[in-house]
Amino acid sequence: MKTFLKSLLIAAAVSLSGAATAAAGDVNLTITNASGKRIYLEAASCNGCSTSSTQSIAPNGSGTSSAASNYGVSYMTYITDYSARFESPFGSFLVEKGCRARITVAVNSNGDITSVIAHGWVPYASNATCTQLSTPRIDNQGNVNWSVRYYAADS
Repeated sequence: MKTFLKSLLIAAAVSLSGAATAAAGDVNLTITNASGKRIYLEAASCNGCSTSSTQSIAPNGSGTSSAASNYGVSYMTYITDYSARFESPFGSFLVEKGCRARITVAVNSNGDITSVIAHGWVPYASNATCTQLSTPRIDNQGNVNWSVRYYAADS
């Protein structure tokens, strides 16, 4: 009987843990590549969240980079970099032109995003043009949706 109750308590804790994680607020960043060259995810980091990103985006294509808040955090900061690359004569790839997204949001005890504290989509390498197509918007499920555009002449 003691083993059964222990198993039941563990199962309930796992179930509750899964339910809490499923309620996490997401930041969904849609990146449109308006350049003539494929762009690549160079880096993604998250404080208070976990990430899932499109690894590369074809010319005139789009992709999504996302971050889900961790349970129990009061804010999260998500940073992701996309850039065009060129191959050096030595066979390595070097960043040619890039844009960096950074967003910090407040998260409530239910895991929903309640406000956007700060955001930006800016060049970090050479002369890429980084344009916001929309401001970050919070939907009625506690998620943020944000659209940006990457363009670099001669890329």
